[in-house]
Amino acid sequence: MNPEPRPDVEARVAACLHRALPPALRTVEVEEGTLLQSLGMDSLSFLEFLVALEDEFTLNLSEDVLKLNQVKTFGDVVELVTMVAEAQGKDLADHA
Repeated sequence: MNPEPRPDVEARVAACLHRALPPALRTVEVEEGTLLQSLGMDSLSFLEFLVALEDEFTLNLSEDVLKLNQVKTFGDVVELVTMVAEAQGKDLADHA
């Protein structure tokens, strides 16, 4: 049972991703199937991305680090954020 990602969640995840990317790639449009590796993310930029996601969605992703090894695409990240938020009782519609 995968939760259905909402467009606002996708936009917020994309904003976090763009902040973690090198400046030359910050305007690249991402879609559900966009491979994170194709965006030139290294381990540091991926860590920055995770911290940005935690801050944006007030989530604790540390328990889900093992799942992150399975995260390959932008859509995988959106799905993971949605599932973790649900498990942690967070309403993704609540944001500043």
